[in-house]
Amino acid sequence: MYEEKNRKFLNSDILLLILKLVLLVIFIFIICWLFLGKKDKTLLAQNDDAFIQNLAVFKESAVEYFTTDKLPDKVGQTVKVNLGSLINQKMLLDFTNNGKKCSLTDSYAEATKTADENFALKVNLKCNKQEDFIITTIEKKNNECINCPAINDNDNNDKNNNSNQVDNSNNNQTNSQTNNQVNNQTNTQNNNQNNSQNNQSNNQNNNKIPNITNNYVKNVTYKYYNFENCGSCQSYGTETKKEKYYEVSKYSDWLDGYSNNGTAINKCEPTTTYTYCQTGNLDYLAFCFYPENLTGNSYKQSYEMHNVDAKKLEIYDYTMSAFDSMQDYENLFAKKNPETSYIAKSPAEMIYATLNPYYYTATTNGIYLSGDYYKIDIHTKLKDNFKVNYIYSDALKKSGFFITFKINVLFKIKDTCITDTLANAGKYSNYQKFDKKTTNVCKHRNKEIKWVKESELNAYLNNGWSKTGNTKEQSI
Repeated sequence: MYEEKNRKFLNSDILLLILKLVLLVIFIFIICWLFLGKKDKTLLAQNDDAFIQNLAVFKESAVEYFTTDKLPDKVGQTVKVNLGSLINQKMLLDFTNNGKKCSLTDSYAEATKTADENFALKVNLKCNKQEDFIITTIEKKNNECINCPAINDNDNNDKNNNSNQVDNSNNNQTNSQTNNQVNNQTNTQNNNQNNSQNNQSNNQNNNKIPNITNNYVKNVTYKYYNFENCGSCQSYGTETKKEKYYEVSKYSDWLDGYSNNGTAINKCEPTTTYTYCQTGNLDYLAFCFYPENLTGNSYKQSYEMHNVDAKKLEIYDYTMSAFDSMQDYENLFAKKNPETSYIAKSPAEMIYATLNPYYYTATTNGIYLSGDYYKIDIHTKLKDNFKVNYIYSDALKKSGFFITFKINVLFKIKDTCITDTLANAGKYSNYQKFDKKTTNVCKHRNKEIKWVKESELNAYLNNGWSKTGNTKEQSI
């Protein structure tokens, strides 16, 4: 019986030892699990925290960048800006080490206008092999204000904190029930320490990056409050730097013509103009042979003036007479006119048989243009009982006499003609004046208007510009 009793005590001691060993193993496992789990979470938080914080900073800079003038106008339209542009514009510090840590081009923010007149903002950050994004809604701004009753963006954080507190409470309860079997005092201290650390970590994360979980993707709405709910609230919004602009004006130099522009100044004055041309003169020599047995006493001859080029010269006056010197006859023969050579043999022979102007009259209706040449029609009327010497023309086989015509032509050289005012006549000393005209000549000055920065105003004022009194402010 004693042996049986000893055997029972021995069995109880063995079972108690085994139970203690099992509890010790469980206790060691729980301690290791808590320590390693906490260490793994700390390392993960350290690795992810920089990325998450940079993503949040990138998002905030993108929200500041997309001011009203940079947001898309049409529904479905998207405006995009990359990380490099925001860094270059000094909207955030360069955390990418000049693009070595994070991509400056593949990291971007894009705003798309939605059907409800709001804007969906996607912010994507790519750092080496790690890439994620945030989708954010920017609501249409309408009478914004501060210190107004509205939903706080930290509400979600409070929910997360509450959730973490519930989880921590559950963990505490579970750990307490398990560890009480081994050592209530030790587990209670560990749980309190875990609760304090977890709450501190949650508060830090909530303060830094609201609404972002470990997968970094969360819909975040930036609330803009309607002024009707604000009461006496003051207006608010993203502070925008503005620069003052001044409206300045200046009149141009006088320009030709009348302007219908309402801001222009017109000036019309009676002005006398002339056509100034270089001129010249030349002689056109002609003759007519009349037979001896002439019937009647009135005749008409037409002459084409081949030595006057109508393309280059314009006849403005002329005089007509008979040959009055031997030189005229010699000049006529010098042209080797076939009609002259086969009728008369020499200038002297022609002079011998030329009718004296006393015995006839010659008239014309003027010189006119025909094709590329000028022409003249001459009417002659012989007096009764005129006296003249006759010569025999071998070519014509008849006797007759000559009447000569010398037409002195005055002409303009067309390509030298210039129309100008009488006031400028001194510029044309070797020219003659033609075609006087007096007309109202108008000139105008246009009013130029510009908006200039305040920093540029003095330079414009010193250059003849004047302030109109209008000013405006424009976002920088």
